[in-house]
Amino acid sequence: MATQLLKKQEYVNGSITLNLIDRKENKLVWSGTAEGDIYDPLHISSDLHPAVHRILDEYPVKPLMKRSHKIR
Repeated sequence: MATQLLKKQEYVNGSITLNLIDRKENKLVWSGTAEGDIYDPLHISSDLHPAVHRILDEYPVKPLMKRSHKIR
């Protein structure tokens, strides 16, 4: 009779969604979502979860024009 080994692994799957809204038009202009183990204890105490950085890496905005003056 063969012996079968089973391994049970539990994990939490969640998601973080960032919605960017044009305040003047009150319209959604961009949305990004990251999925995975967002409750990983290694990242819970971080100021900003690495998933947020991954979402923002995909943010497609480029400046519309070059500014001729410096912003203070």
